[in-house]
Amino acid sequence: MANYQDAKSWFLYAIEHSVTLHATLPSVRKRALIETISAAVDGNTAFQLLIETLSGSPYIPDESKAQLAEMAMMGEWDALSKALKCDLANVDNEGGADALDEEALFHRFRQMVVTIFSRSKKVQDGLPDARKRALGNAIFNCISIEQLSELTLQSLQTSQIFDDDARMRIANDMLDCRYDLLLLPDRFDCEDQRRQHWKERESTREQQQMQNQEQEHEQDQDQEGNDQGELDDRGEQGEQSQQQLAENETEEEEDECPVCLGTNDMDTILPCPAQHTLCRTCVTAWASRHGEPFPCPLCRAECRMEECKDKAGEQIPERAVEREPLSTLQTVVGTGLYIGAGLLSSYLDRK
Repeated sequence: MANYQDAKSWFLYAIEHSVTLHATLPSVRKRALIETISAAVDGNTAFQLLIETLSGSPYIPDESKAQLAEMAMMGEWDALSKALKCDLANVDNEGGADALDEEALFHRFRQMVVTIFSRSKKVQDGLPDARKRALGNAIFNCISIEQLSELTLQSLQTSQIFDDDARMRIANDMLDCRYDLLLLPDRFDCEDQRRQHWKERESTREQQQMQNQEQEHEQDQDQEGNDQGELDDRGEQGEQSQQQLAENETEEEEDECPVCLGTNDMDTILPCPAQHTLCRTCVTAWASRHGEPFPCPLCRAECRMEECKDKAGEQIPERAVEREPLSTLQTVVGTGLYIGAGLLSSYLDRK
């Protein structure tokens, strides 16, 4: 019988280190699962979630689900790690999520929130770009997990992009820390949400892959023996294809500005120690609202517009940006105090 506490620690590590899961699970699901498992009050909850993921996920091949779920039920973590191509040799030394400090946990949680909003079909289709940027600004003004959660819950009360049933489901999921359920179509509708230009690139790759497979099939008809070798080679090619899709998704996220929830690509490097990159519009608007020097939205390090650079390393000329009315902005400058929860509601609801 499986050890439930081992299920929790193993699942957290596997999501971050399994080659198979990295290649098959969208980043928004991985981040939601990590937060859900981390918040689980007991090992039993994490174990049930592990079984659900292994046996019910549309991203794991059907022929592998039963075997993987059985390994988890029996607590065969070494065999399961090998099947999912992850190395647990250093799990005790690394410490996993338990070793993260409060600030790191907050940044990880905020990244999940930003990814959910960026990949939400309802948010992307239901809000104009200006409102998505305002929503992102509200998120990056929060300084704790509690503030982000409260902000999201308060916004649901009057938001017109969700009906009453969706509001209730999302609120219950947030209170239960079941962030994985927020991705469902009757909540934020995040699964498989991708940008159009990425879909086009993926379609091109799939066409090329089909052509390559047809050519290989013709060559195989002229060859004899070693059928198992052929299956292994094709399986490896399929895994490489999945890995390439995951890498392309990661590259896409790295190009998208988090403050405007992926509306624009990032093109401006901030002078903070981490050299965080945002889009020009968000940087200039953020600096205009906060004044000089302004805090980096991601790490709060002190920044100045005159020190910002483009991706080529060239200094960016300062330009005027229209300042939003304070009555709608309600931004807290420099104190890090909690912004009014009604702010996000107005941003979500105004059309």
